[in-house]
Amino acid sequence: MRQHRRTPRRSAHAVTAMTSVAVMVFAASLSVSPPLSAQVADPRGSEPELVLRDNSFVVEMDGELFLGYQIFGDLDGFVALPSPFDDPAQEIDPALEEARANRSSFEVVVTSHAPIEQRSDVEAVLAGDLGPALDGARINFDEVVQLDELRRPIGFSYAVPTATGGNRTAELEFVREGLYPITVELWRDGSRIARHITFAERLNDPAQSSVRPVPFQISIIAGITDPGPEPSPQDQTVVRAELSQLRDMATLLRSPITAVIPPSATNEFAEIPEVAEELIASLRNSELMVVPAVQLDPSSAVEALAAEAFTASFRAGEDLLSVMLPDVPVRRSAWPATDRITGSVISRNGAGLLRDLGSKLLIITPENYLALSGALPMRLLDTSVWHAAEIPGGSTVALGLIDPISRLLDPQRSGDDSFAEVAVQAMAEISAQRYHTASGRRVALLSTPHLGVPDPEVMLRIEEMLERHPGFVLSTASMVASTVDSYQVIGTTPGSSGLVRRVGLPERAGPDLRPSAIALSQLRSQVEIIGSMLLPTDSRPAQWRALTSTWLSTAYSTAQVETRVGELSSLLEEIPAAIQMPEPFTFTLTGQSSEISLRIVNTSNVTLRAVLHAEASKLAFPDAPLEILLPPGATSVDVAVQTLSNGTFAVQLELRTPFGDRVIGEQLLLTARVNALTGLGQVLTGGAVIVLATWWLSHLRKRRRDGGTNGVETPTNDLTITS
Repeated sequence: MRQHRRTPRRSAHAVTAMTSVAVMVFAASLSVSPPLSAQVADPRGSEPELVLRDNSFVVEMDGELFLGYQIFGDLDGFVALPSPFDDPAQEIDPALEEARANRSSFEVVVTSHAPIEQRSDVEAVLAGDLGPALDGARINFDEVVQLDELRRPIGFSYAVPTATGGNRTAELEFVREGLYPITVELWRDGSRIARHITFAERLNDPAQSSVRPVPFQISIIAGITDPGPEPSPQDQTVVRAELSQLRDMATLLRSPITAVIPPSATNEFAEIPEVAEELIASLRNSELMVVPAVQLDPSSAVEALAAEAFTASFRAGEDLLSVMLPDVPVRRSAWPATDRITGSVISRNGAGLLRDLGSKLLIITPENYLALSGALPMRLLDTSVWHAAEIPGGSTVALGLIDPISRLLDPQRSGDDSFAEVAVQAMAEISAQRYHTASGRRVALLSTPHLGVPDPEVMLRIEEMLERHPGFVLSTASMVASTVDSYQVIGTTPGSSGLVRRVGLPERAGPDLRPSAIALSQLRSQVEIIGSMLLPTDSRPAQWRALTSTWLSTAYSTAQVETRVGELSSLLEEIPAAIQMPEPFTFTLTGQSSEISLRIVNTSNVTLRAVLHAEASKLAFPDAPLEILLPPGATSVDVAVQTLSNGTFAVQLELRTPFGDRVIGEQLLLTARVNALTGLGQVLTGGAVIVLATWWLSHLRKRRRDGGTNGVETPTNDLTITS
């Protein structure tokens, strides 16, 4: 496979100019084929078989059609004629001379048939329904045969002259512009021994306008499988192979392509650095579609009320692609609807979300279109125009259908047809579609049936034909998103003011993410609340947020999400569980202002943050709530307290998270005894003065009654007065 960029060939007479070069290239391709016997043997059978190796396909008026074939099977009776470069003095083998004298006569006959104008006609022709023959060109096999180094026939190539009249034996008649079936036959001694069917398209007379004056657009789309956030070794192998294949195609083609590379697939760049470097370089003239950073179906996201999460992942994917593939434009214009990346079926609300994010075109398969309400039947389906689908708000979004020839572009296609054979059939179907449909702005979206990477070698040959055809233009998906007509109701034509036919998208689509979304929403709240207990320099909360975003993905089942949520939730709960409050105790306050000393233990290995809350009916805590730092180990925390009344009171202490005000552990209940308020001392002192004054007054009165005796009675001090 070629790994170099080719120099563009832009010439009005490209086919003629290419003929000599193509012959040399074709001969070289045959020379490296497996060695063949003089009467070429092949496991496919003993009868000769013609395998197409080259077909220029596009023929200017009165131009040439270049054809190249490889021969498999027996060519009994063929003996090579003497080479003009043989040494005349060389002794001639008598047996060989006799064989040459009795050799069979071989002839190549190329026949043109009446032009066709429908895709179904291409399949019919390949099945043998060729239609009427127009003209035949007879060619001496000895003049076109290709020999190996042992002078054995391995194929032939010839630039067949064409003409509008076709009055000469060696000319092939192409009466007008159109797509022509061609038969190439190998004859021996008047009997046909092999036949092959192919196609060619004759261009219009330059002096006259084409029957299809508006160029038919071609857009090549190549998608890489999303390996998911947790790819298996097998997934990684698949993605690396697809990235290599995309590199091969982007390197071979000159035309811009639209690549779909999920951000998760770029993780494999580190394992294949050379491929990644060449891929980035080869895509500089192409574009990338935006897909979410994590595999997420837009329809599922909207149904789970997670449109914001999808939008965030969509934008994150856009940013990641810009970083991983610098200098490659990243555009939102089109969205790839395929199970290999996000989801193949889109709901009304999912399509509305994508349209709001800038995706004008949703690319789907014809099969998924046919399942929509109001879809056209298969016999009327036109994949070369956009089909409008209703979205909320009364607006529409365009649906672009992958062209049916994409089945031929799949590297995993069945059959052993040559690259040239497949490319010619694909080109014939596109040309037939171009002639069959009304003139207008039309397109063919070329990919694989499920938006994979097309076969690089097949695409190379298709591109060579397209470049020689003035009726086709190669464009990216973003360019065609706004430049293609929409299908209109019967009685109108594309480009007119007729009504656009609308189809209905399903109300729901994609896996049900609602259980996962609910569980992850609760987990995110837990992350924010418990994460606030960690220092700002701790990186774990950011990692946990990233995980909760990753797990909202269609790559995970509900059971898988529940398992992961449970594991992370348990891990988070270990943080508050690491804090241990002291056992309940009783304390006494003897002053109006004092402090309570608490011994709090942190059994983890990191510093934790918490907020201390305190409450009591007759006490005040001027610094509460108090944010505290708890290094690993035991920490003494002093809590300021003011007494409001004497007595015994219950004190409630609890730690809460800095964010969310969640209680950490169990509430701590303490008992406070207060007996030192100054207001109570003043009451007690005043009462004592009154009692003392009363006693002295009573004592003096008694002395007067006793006549002033000399014995004085001293009072006893049995009351302690606290001032």
